[in-house]
Amino acid sequence: MQSRSLRGEQIDQLYQEHLCRDFPPDERKPLGQIHRAVDRGIYRVVGFYREDTLCGYALLSVLPGRRFGFLDYFAVVPQMRGGGIGGQLLADLRRQMADLQGIFFEVEQPQSAPDPQQAGRRIRFYQRGGCRYTGVYTRLFGVNYYILYLPCAGDADDETLLVEVEASYRAMVDPALYDQKVAIWRHAPPADGRCIQQ
Repeated sequence: MQSRSLRGEQIDQLYQEHLCRDFPPDERKPLGQIHRAVDRGIYRVVGFYREDTLCGYALLSVLPGRRFGFLDYFAVVPQMRGGGIGGQLLADLRRQMADLQGIFFEVEQPQSAPDPQQAGRRIRFYQRGGCRYTGVYTRLFGVNYYILYLPCAGDADDETLLVEVEASYRAMVDPALYDQKVAIWRHAPPADGRCIQQ
């Protein structure tokens, strides 16, 4: 498996052929916004390939002067799903981002998700790949999330991650909407470390 940083027309193709299929419209950033962030050096688009066949991709923001990445999108292309390839790609992402302390990202809380079983499966997949719960929780545009963390160069405490999550949200969310649509707080993660399903 090889990972490649994508730019220009490669991003256009990935967005139109894959990201638009894999993520619903309300979860997709506009393509122009992605290009502007890449051009500013605060966004990375990575494709994972077996020879010349795309197997999956990841898009993440890395703010200037910070050593943490915020994983925006991570997906395995449909024809490659199954057989553990998602775990391989997560491990490849970890190696590709070795310059970072770690990567954090949102996962929808199963107890409030439209499909609790699917949300629970997603969390267990990330846990198998070395991700852990943090004590940071968010509510973003009406959706409740756990923040998970994938160490690359090392671990980080929850207070540091709280600061990093807030900085990332402030960089991504329109300031006029931030106070109305974003809430971040610390909370104890599930006692047994597994997702809670209700």
